[in-house]
Amino acid sequence: MMQLELHYAAETNSLEPPHQYVPWVVVDGQPLYEDYENFISYICKAYNGTALPKACSNITLNTVYKEKAEPTGPVCNKETTTWSTRIRSAITSWMRKMNMAVSM
Repeated sequence: MMQLELHYAAETNSLEPPHQYVPWVVVDGQPLYEDYENFISYICKAYNGTALPKACSNITLNTVYKEKAEPTGPVCNKETTTWSTRIRSAITSWMRKMNMAVSM
């Protein structure tokens, strides 16, 4: 398990551009910046197979790699992440999920 963690730590440290916060989602070598919740669209757009996966059939593929997007979910900045920030982010994310589950 430790070797796997070290492998992914090295991979994270070699990202170009370097990651700035968590989550830092990369599709086809391009970071999604704050648009990480739209990652399925980026994956579908990058897919080169012959048959489009079912997950891509109802998705508009008008994705644009952008450096500055309005965050729709919590992010933890790399330089300013503290335990209180992580806890606040986790609680906010959990509350959003609970609100979505209640509204269904």
